[in-house]
Amino acid sequence: MYIGRRVSIHLERTLGLLTIVPLLASLAARGSEAPLAPSASLEAQSQSASPLDPLTIPKYVNRLTKPPVHVPTSLTFDQTTGRFALTYTVTAKAFRQQLLPPGFPSTTVYGYGGLVNFNESNEFPDLRFAFTTPGPTFEAVRDQRIFVHY
Repeated sequence: MYIGRRVSIHLERTLGLLTIVPLLASLAARGSEAPLAPSASLEAQSQSASPLDPLTIPKYVNRLTKPPVHVPTSLTFDQTTGRFALTYTVTAKAFRQQLLPPGFPSTTVYGYGGLVNFNESNEFPDLRFAFTTPGPTFEAVRDQRIFVHY
């Protein structure tokens, strides 16, 4: 794996179909050119809210959701293999998302996004440009490189 402005992930022959979940920490650790700071309005909302009593929040109310899957945005010629590889464009930003049960305030989160598919692979695609946490996943095929541009 090469980590820089572009990430190349080569999947080993023994892995088969693999889902790779991006980690926000790796983006923050690389010293991104675009800082991962919430907008002024998000900061103001976070600072004006008082802390919640954790004992008042009901547990296990919200269903777990399946993260969407990133969709390739282009093809890139890989000179090391002499073949074209799928290229994904990924962006990180701060946004508000409802993580607590209904009736509680939304939460400022940092997440990944881009062009994603919210439907299962056997269904008609529901393509949207969206940001979620947990972030969208990548579905890759064994022995085929992908490029992730972020």
